Amino acid sequence: QGMQQGMQQGMQQGMQQGMQQGMQQGMQQGMQQGMQQGMQQGMQQGIVAGRADGLLVLLHARGCAVTDGDVARIRGSKDIAELDRWLVRASSASSAADIFEG
Repeated sequence: QGMQQGMQQGMQQGMQQGMQQGMQQGMQQGMQQGMQQGMQQGMQQGIVAGRADGLLVLLHARGCAVTDGDVARIRGSKDIAELDRWLVRASSASSAADIFEG
């Protein structure tokens, strides 16, 4: 009977310790994954913002009129490929509207 009680107590303690360790490991892994995803998203947002800023600088340098709507559309784009297409078009555009056509 004493041996049986000892085994039960040992099993309960082992299960509690195992659950605590599992929860700690799970939280650590979750935090690491969250940090990595946050960094990737931050880098992506930085690249997009840089492309949009570069596009606006290029349009202004070329003397193209840029409306508030144009700025909103450029800054609203989150698609790097689209921003790159607009950058290429801006190199020969006579107005900001020209970059959106085609």
